[in-house]
Amino acid sequence: MTSRLAIVLAFCLCGGVCAAAVSQLDAEDAVRRRVVRRGLRVGLDAETGAYTVIASAVKPGGEPGSPAFCAQRAACFRLAELKAIHLILNMRGQTMAGQTAVQRDRVDDAAVKTVRTFVETLSESDMDGCVVVGSCELNDGAHCAVAVAMTWSAELERRARASADGTLRPAAAWIEELKAYLDNWGDGLPPPTVAFVDSAGFFHRLGVGVAALGGGSPLERNAAARLADIWARKSLQLALFGHAAMRRKAELMKNSSRREEMQSLASAYEALGGVEAEGPLPAGSMSILDAVVADSSNSGKLLVVVYGVNAQGAAGAGVPARQDRPEGASEVVVFNPKTGKFEKQQKEK
Repeated sequence: MTSRLAIVLAFCLCGGVCAAAVSQLDAEDAVRRRVVRRGLRVGLDAETGAYTVIASAVKPGGEPGSPAFCAQRAACFRLAELKAIHLILNMRGQTMAGQTAVQRDRVDDAAVKTVRTFVETLSESDMDGCVVVGSCELNDGAHCAVAVAMTWSAELERRARASADGTLRPAAAWIEELKAYLDNWGDGLPPPTVAFVDSAGFFHRLGVGVAALGGGSPLERNAAARLADIWARKSLQLALFGHAAMRRKAELMKNSSRREEMQSLASAYEALGGVEAEGPLPAGSMSILDAVVADSSNSGKLLVVVYGVNAQGAAGAGVPARQDRPEGASEVVVFNPKTGKFEKQQKEK
């Protein structure tokens, strides 16, 4: 009886894994179709020098709009985007997959094989100019499967650095352009972090927050607006500081005597994808737009809030004061999904 029960349990677990794998493949297929419809070429486009890849990830699911759902959704997107970055690094010839990457050098006229891991390569790469150009998100309550299409090119990298240096200014109507861009995103929500290039070539980094509108009372709507606003701020932190935080983590992993996190590529992904992005929101950070949309089951409504940095009015501007803290306070309040608490972060003077 015990062995029969074990066999049944094994089949159930196998069925769950297969269902998650099918959802992941379905998400990749949907993204691939959207990329093709937009006229983008997966792989290297020799004419533009752009590299476009598709990567996916799967995590345990949750009720849409709940804090747990938002945390798992963000983690799933980060994992998929990290895999996409790895693919782009491979295509650029800086490394080969995982710990099987081999380079042949010569030392004192002798051939020597050296191994470069993804962690080592990421610690030396800033990856400015990466843009997610399409995504698909599938959630059946048990699993959340995400696929992303990511593009990188030397021109995008140049624009990203020029925008960060202040040598490039945003388009006058960039907010209207962003609204049109998000309206044409597809039939799902945009990722938690969005990179958007406006008509002037300015590289914007944005954070997206989502919360469920569970009821029609003003109290419930205010609570949903507060949660979506906090998640949008946290996502903006990730958009601005996430890549730098992963590089620092990769550097520590590379130099650490404890190598558990580098025993496999999957464990390296998990360790790097779980890095917290910290830092005060810069001057000019603000809510750019918000919208109410139907959830994936069409049984409820979600509030979507997008945060960004208004570079045109950033000079002399501060982080917008929250209604629940005194004017002029020097903290930014963010939600930490690991502790489930709202935490204050000191703003640098």
